Amino acid sequence: MSERLKFFRKLMSAFEGTSNPQRAVERGFYVNLPNNPGAVITAKIALRPSSAHLLFGGIGSGKTTQLLLTQQALNELEDIKAIYVDVSLVTDISDL
Repeated sequence: MSERLKFFRKLMSAFEGTSNPQRAVERGFYVNLPNNPGAVITAKIALRPSSAHLLFGGIGSGKTTQLLLTQQALNELEDIKAIYVDVSLVTDISDL
């Protein structure tokens, strides 16, 4: 297999639904879309930090990516510290 093919396969794997969204965001593979949920949630939390929000969608729909982008945007505000915790890494969520 050529090195070029290996390289492009590695790049394309970043866009799969099962790939690590944090790595995709860190590498700049995400392009903001108009009216994205992360921007809406960020704006509402900036106005009212104690508010609650529900983000739902199917597997691979971009929920984690939007939460990671929201975390980054909120951490740019001086009075908010946002932390992303993926509980599925430390517990079986079917037991909740």
